[in-house]
Amino acid sequence: MRVFSFLGDAPFYLFFLPILYWCWNREKSVPFMVIVLSELVLNYILKDLFHTPRPQDLALVDSTGLGFPSGHAQNAVVVFGYLAWLGRNRSYYWWAGVVIFFIGLSRLYLGVHFPADVVGGWFLGFLWLVFCIWVKNYLERNEVQFPMVPTMGIILLITTWITVFVGDSEIAKAAGAMFGLFTGVIITQRWLPFEAKGTPFHQGFKVLLGLSGVFILDQGLDFILPSGRVFMYSHYFLLGLWISWGSVWIFMKFQLIGIRKNV
Repeated sequence: MRVFSFLGDAPFYLFFLPILYWCWNREKSVPFMVIVLSELVLNYILKDLFHTPRPQDLALVDSTGLGFPSGHAQNAVVVFGYLAWLGRNRSYYWWAGVVIFFIGLSRLYLGVHFPADVVGGWFLGFLWLVFCIWVKNYLERNEVQFPMVPTMGIILLITTWITVFVGDSEIAKAAGAMFGLFTGVIITQRWLPFEAKGTPFHQGFKVLLGLSGVFILDQGLDFILPSGRVFMYSHYFLLGLWISWGSVWIFMKFQLIGIRKNV
């Protein structure tokens, strides 16, 4: 149950999503990361809105924060549901359903959520997933383009407003990572439109370098920056920027990626 619970945890996505971006498919992984990070922000907003407690004296693991909706259950539907949708295969939906169910069940077994928290997380995650897929299809069908500077300005305003006025330091992490990710993606799309595929050696070396950078940056910022929402926002902004741009620049210097021409 601890393993299934970890599959719905934010630290797992900090490990999993960058690997998809670096090694799988840049065009498909960017919308995926945006959907996941926006869903994390939404979950923190909903928790702050409903403000319901967790079960008392039942937890088998350490867990903080509010109860409804379960972030793990909501995350599971969005992440594994989206992966299944990308696969367009009935077996993928079955496997995704099994993982989603056991992630929700693990939160009940571990005593950190009520059944209503988990069911509510599944339901809200499904609504968000359907909405995001509809928006993605609409933007692609109509070939909508976003100007770089206004788009970054709007995202900065939204994420900083959320950080200052909504929830606690946890939402600052998701908001900062979202702005860092957007900034880095825009930079790489314009100046470093890289090809994610490569030899097994190159892929493994990218993962090693990229995750080492995440770990070193995360630990270093923990040591340097004081606590507080604004500093937490800055911390995760830099992590998002490293994942989406800094690591790609390093990969280019080590000749681990190819840069596309005429993009």
